[in-house]
Amino acid sequence: MGIWQDLVSQAGFPGGYQTVKRFVHKLRGSQTPEACAVIITAPGEEAQVDYGRGPMVRDPETGKYRRTRLFVLTLGYSRKAVRLLTFRSSSRIWAELHEKAFRRLGGCPRVVVLDNLREGVLQPDIYDPTLNPLFRDVLAHYGVLALPCRVNHPDRKGKVESGVGHAKKTPLKGKRFESLEEGQVYLDQWETNWADTRIHGTTKRQVAAMFAEEVVATDPPSTLAYPPYPGTDAYLNEFAFRFQSPPLPTPRSALFAAHGTCRGHRADPVQTFALQLPGTKPQHLVATVLRQLPPLRKIS
Repeated sequence: MGIWQDLVSQAGFPGGYQTVKRFVHKLRGSQTPEACAVIITAPGEEAQVDYGRGPMVRDPETGKYRRTRLFVLTLGYSRKAVRLLTFRSSSRIWAELHEKAFRRLGGCPRVVVLDNLREGVLQPDIYDPTLNPLFRDVLAHYGVLALPCRVNHPDRKGKVESGVGHAKKTPLKGKRFESLEEGQVYLDQWETNWADTRIHGTTKRQVAAMFAEEVVATDPPSTLAYPPYPGTDAYLNEFAFRFQSPPLPTPRSALFAAHGTCRGHRADPVQTFALQLPGTKPQHLVATVLRQLPPLRKIS
């Protein structure tokens, strides 16, 4: 696919994809495909998320090229994917990437299937896995259930694994970018022009057409007005506390500030953060925040 797309974009090749596919097949020889089960989900029911190796991008701090990480969220029904580039990962960045993906999709699925990476799962378990508290509460705000895969069982999220491989082998193979923004723009253009318009090999339908069946229009969350936090003069505005008095460091997110960004969560960040809010009890802080933030409408 990547060879054909480069031929069309760069050399004006008039032939079709199947022509290039037959030619490459002769060079590679026949290969026996591996049998695998296809997991069928209802529209808006499931999304799968994972990290992959991103392209080389020049680091503005060092001036040198460094490897990025490719975040991919793939909807289980339409195979519509959101691909985002980042230099590093943490509990906070992992949660922010999910939020950005939901914004781009215009809604959120009911279940997110993920691997047992530390940013999302602290203790893998087949029956009762321990989720990262920050990730758990962000998903709870949007009404999404996290479903970690079994250890050493990546086939459960084969759709996003395929989405990661598709991006690595097609638009990003051998590419270098001068900035993260340049790489993201290139990736978004490829997503619109090629990934969304392709006929998926399993569903035999266009990705964009299937995505139109499961997405619904939603009001931009950033335009919604939230009521003041009870007992303080702080106002909730899209996941954030904005304090009038006394002045405090401006956290982007109440949940991020409440949980902290440390991986181990050994301290009690909720207790620490609650002490900065007069009249606020730590045990009710996160629950109150989540209760007052209205979730996006679901993809149905």
